[in-house]
Amino acid sequence: MDGRVYREKDCLFPSRCEGVDYFLNSIKEHIPNTQLVINFHDWPQVNKHFNQLLPVFSFSKTDEFFDIMYPAWSFWKGGPALSLYPKGIGRWDEFYEKLVQKSKIWTWNKKKNLGFFIGSRTSSERDHLILLSRGHPELVEAKYTKNQAWKSIKVCYKIHRNKI
Repeated sequence: MDGRVYREKDCLFPSRCEGVDYFLNSIKEHIPNTQLVINFHDWPQVNKHFNQLLPVFSFSKTDEFFDIMYPAWSFWKGGPALSLYPKGIGRWDEFYEKLVQKSKIWTWNKKKNLGFFIGSRTSSERDHLILLSRGHPELVEAKYTKNQAWKSIKVCYKIHRNKI
């Protein structure tokens, strides 16, 4: 309002809030006196079957949800907590420059023919990929990061020989 960005004081994920603050401050002159709701969670909020149409901005969605997509918070600060970057990759614009330089060294013909996934355990659907990785590491390398691993209930699996 009046050229300023306001939001709730409390924030569940501070690095996400900083990223959204950056994004909104960069576009605030184009959307004067606008009020909106931004979803900070890893999953969409406005299910087509159970909710009325509400303008909720999210950085993830499926066809089953009405959420409106917006750029992910991790493009400014945060991102997944990996062993190389335990506090997240930080600003995407700076990290991108590093990726460009590394891509000149690690050309496609030097890379492994291997699928990979590194991300949060936001649903049990990802567990199958983790199990495939454990049973067939020559096909895929899959790992969970530590952030948001609390969202879905933990399921214990046993890997059997010759079964995925």
